[in-house]
Amino acid sequence: MRKNQILFLFICLSYFILSCSDDNPAGSDSTTLLPSKQGTYWIYINYTLDSNWNRNTDNPTIDSTIIAGNITIHDTTGIVALSYSSDSSGITNGDSTYYYTEKLKVFTYSNYFSNLLGNLPINLNIQINEQWVKLVDGDDEDWKVIEQEIPETIIFPGLTMKGNVTILGSKSGTETIQAESQNYNTRKFTLKMTFTGSVTFLSNTFPLNFERKTYLYFADNIGLIKSVIEPMKLSILQLQNLNLDGEERILIRHHIAN
Repeated sequence: MRKNQILFLFICLSYFILSCSDDNPAGSDSTTLLPSKQGTYWIYINYTLDSNWNRNTDNPTIDSTIIAGNITIHDTTGIVALSYSSDSSGITNGDSTYYYTEKLKVFTYSNYFSNLLGNLPINLNIQINEQWVKLVDGDDEDWKVIEQEIPETIIFPGLTMKGNVTILGSKSGTETIQAESQNYNTRKFTLKMTFTGSVTFLSNTFPLNFERKTYLYFADNIGLIKSVIEPMKLSILQLQNLNLDGEERILIRHHIAN
């Protein structure tokens, strides 16, 4: 409870600091998957998932996101979403992610995908080209989010990596999700990230291939209700497979600004 209260104070502080910014010019009369009015916020409880998809309930984090203003990049105006995370050690600094919406479509800037490339035992240094990309689409069955060649990149001295990363999106039906002590009818979307390439260590080259899926559950005019990043196994340099934790975030509180 104390962590929730502290995070709520951070949300209020962020809102008042940035309240001099203009509201997002997008209209609010039609159905949207991501409300964009400044002052809107969501608070989630975030669990890690083991290789059997079991929650680790010992020390979940409390994550919050607030719509804090607007930004224009590449002639496109979007919203700035500030995110904070709190665990037993305190509150992390806020990260910024950018979005814009068109009816049932949600676009995001490429910095969003740092989370999908996280939680790995080593930093693979995969740099996604800066661009706006379509994240989810309630009117389409499938779409290509990102396809990019990764040039030879130094992971650490003596170890390099190169290959191709592809992220595909698809509509995955509907699902009822329990959150905030109620049931939400959500649209489910799947993001499948695939990396195909190789690593070279001391002049010896080994294959490096992995796939990871993320599931996003949006409720109309409410926003993201739940997200899941699946656990995965990663084999590097033909060593024993490494079990990497997944992540499950569920909404516990929200406010949609008028």
